[in-house]
Amino acid sequence: MERFTEKIKEDYICNKTFEVCEKQNENPNDEDCCCYCEINKKMRNKLGEYEDAEEQGLILRLPCKVGDTVYCVEEFEDGFEYYGYVFMAMCGEYFIVTPEYDCDDFNEQLELMEEDSAQFEHVSVNIFHKSKVAITKEEAKKKLAEMKGE
Repeated sequence: MERFTEKIKEDYICNKTFEVCEKQNENPNDEDCCCYCEINKKMRNKLGEYEDAEEQGLILRLPCKVGDTVYCVEEFEDGFEYYGYVFMAMCGEYFIVTPEYDCDDFNEQLELMEEDSAQFEHVSVNIFHKSKVAITKEEAKKKLAEMKGE
């Protein structure tokens, strides 16, 4: 992915524009200035595409990366417990997860899931409301304590 910005403290700066355009400080109203250069045009177009996608509901900020372990609190007859699952997707307020396979990375997990799907004609997928999901074990322990009334 081609980046046009870089974060400095809490602000983003245009990292490529300032490398290329030396006329920035001389005369900012000049048509040869950064406002009119090719890199600036690419940045505006890219930002516009992201804004269009956001308006169309195509951009979703996820709470973690796909393939990360999340911890889901489950209720059983004798109480509550949390377990690690692999985060796959979100739909509205619901997390779509799958049990963790014994493997080294997410791609290997997907390969094993594909094999299971072919061999057993299904793959285990679970859906949890966001209120029952934690991103870290510490958060999961807190949720568990709350649900147990501790």
